[in-house]
Amino acid sequence: MKKIISLLILTVMLVSYSYPKKFAGLYNISADSTQPIFIVDKASQMFYVIQSNSPGHITTLDSIQASTGQRRGDKRKEGDKKTPEGVYRLTDKIEGENLPKIYGPLALVLNYPNSIDDLNGYGGSNIWIHGRNEKLEPRQTEGCISLENHSIIEVYKKYVDLENTYIAIFDTLKRYSKKKYNHNLDNWTQWINTWSKDWEEGDFSKYEEYYSPNFHQSKNLKEYIKSKKKIDRQTSWKKIEPSQIAVLSTDYEAKIKFNQKYITPKFYSLGMKTLTLQKNNQNWNIIQEDFKPIQKSHNWQTKVKKFAFRWIKNVEQSSNLKNFYLDTIPKYPHSNIKWFQQYKNIKHKLGNFNFGLENNKLYTNFNFTSITDNNLLSGSTKLYLNRQRTGWKIKSDSLINNSAKEIQEYGRTFASQWADSWESGHLDQYLTNYSKNNFTSYNSSYTDFAERKKRIERLYSWIDVEIREIQATRKNDNLKIIFRQKYRCPKFFSTGTKSLLLSPNKALEWKIIEEDFSREKRQNIKNSLEKFIHNWKNSWANQKIDKYINYYDKNFETSDFSRQGWYQDKKEKFEQAKTISIDIGTLKIESDQKFIWKVSFNQEYKSDVYQDYGTKQLTIQGQPGNFKIINEEWWQ
Repeated sequence: MKKIISLLILTVMLVSYSYPKKFAGLYNISADSTQPIFIVDKASQMFYVIQSNSPGHITTLDSIQASTGQRRGDKRKEGDKKTPEGVYRLTDKIEGENLPKIYGPLALVLNYPNSIDDLNGYGGSNIWIHGRNEKLEPRQTEGCISLENHSIIEVYKKYVDLENTYIAIFDTLKRYSKKKYNHNLDNWTQWINTWSKDWEEGDFSKYEEYYSPNFHQSKNLKEYIKSKKKIDRQTSWKKIEPSQIAVLSTDYEAKIKFNQKYITPKFYSLGMKTLTLQKNNQNWNIIQEDFKPIQKSHNWQTKVKKFAFRWIKNVEQSSNLKNFYLDTIPKYPHSNIKWFQQYKNIKHKLGNFNFGLENNKLYTNFNFTSITDNNLLSGSTKLYLNRQRTGWKIKSDSLINNSAKEIQEYGRTFASQWADSWESGHLDQYLTNYSKNNFTSYNSSYTDFAERKKRIERLYSWIDVEIREIQATRKNDNLKIIFRQKYRCPKFFSTGTKSLLLSPNKALEWKIIEEDFSREKRQNIKNSLEKFIHNWKNSWANQKIDKYINYYDKNFETSDFSRQGWYQDKKEKFEQAKTISIDIGTLKIESDQKFIWKVSFNQEYKSDVYQDYGTKQLTIQGQPGNFKIINEEWWQ
């Protein structure tokens, strides 16, 4: 067996030029670079960002003052005011009106409790890295990690990739001598090498020792080892090649992430494997194992893919199908063809190919998405194959999980969900509707488009999106959705016609590749409010009480008056004065709630019986052409 190559071992270390010893640490043997990793030292109340950009070299990207839980020790339960210790992943962000003001502009959510916390019976929730709208002091949080506001924004923009950024939290970071550091490196290297070697050689008595009795995925440990033995018996040989290995570790917990290549004579897979380990005495044992495919391809698989594309093309045309099947197949059409032949003018796209052995039969299964003049089809096809001298042949086929939706129905659903995610401010969810590789609308790439949307999201405290008259049609092999759109925000309202062009991506998900908006009308809110205030002021100065009171909402009230009381008070003042004049200064407009504006201005009031000067604030609700005052405040 060849020696395992490309090892990168990450266990939480910092290189600091101020100390002769190294922090318990990040070991880089062969990787080109790693993602930024966050480290928290509760003892020193410090937050670090580290990265390795080349083998054997570690860089400290940032050292930031932090604040953790009010009490020392590992978190055990809700309300104990302790910050958890272990390895966690950043899963989400909270900002804007969803985040209480005390936590500053942004909070990053940790996946606490993780699987080890669950195993230990530790409880609690809502552990974040967040800002602070007060002076940062040591150990002032309820269990979160707090940074100064400018620091949390900088950290998020520069280093965070949600779901992929990890943080290790220590009670006290240790510093190791070079000898101890290299000893730890050797231990992790040996652990990875022997784990993969025992699996590769089928030595399951040793392989099982790497797993905790508490190991539990879809199967318990006994069932898991049994399934591994079964797979092992089905192949004459296998090779396991881990690379780009990362071990992020605290004293009693570790995450090992690596690319895993698994090869047999008829099967090849490449994916990202994550092992979650817990330390038991002096041994590290796996309690959880996750695998996410990156790609699946090998020489024979590439040929099978080409065969499948030729087959589906002939299914589209319903021609020469017999050439794709073994002579033992008694009649045609088969299940796939029967279903597809219900539809006319059909085009298919295939993806997500998988390959394997089932009951000693080689198979490939893949997903498809298809478009007709009136329908979108989707499902999965499984082909059982036999290799002949003339090429691949199909022994049998099956169509599973198939579905058909009318294009109009799909278009209305897609557009509605798209608009909802945009309006609700779930920008990450909204952007998943777009193709990262093929989107080129507005003369910009997906990256430019996404950045522009993020800037707008930060600029406006709310938006309102209303769509109607949704129409969806086929355009060649793509789907075009057209609808009327009203877009409203604190600065302006616009109406027009929007079109979205959708195409399946490699995962066969329908994504937007083009977007166009034909604007018909744009209303500037500032101009509309200035006009409203001007007319309101004139009705007051002209002492037209019925016209004046019409500017106030039926539910208007102040601390002193209801709308009726306000009416009577103003009516009496109008009757007492022969002349009234009002001068107002520049308007200051703010809007934190949808369709509600707070308009402040300096006001000078003069009449023949009274005069005053001060600041007025009108709270105005509604839309241009239908504004109403719901509250009025005055500071003399």
